Amino acid sequence: MVDKVSYEVNIYTSLNIINLEKLQIWE
Repeated sequence: MVDKVSYEVNIYTSLNIINLEKLQIWE
């Protein structure tokens, strides 16, 4: 059973990683 807060934090972290990768591509 996954904790709801942990699940949301994982999504948030994943989105941040994707955004960082996009920024690196555009540099």
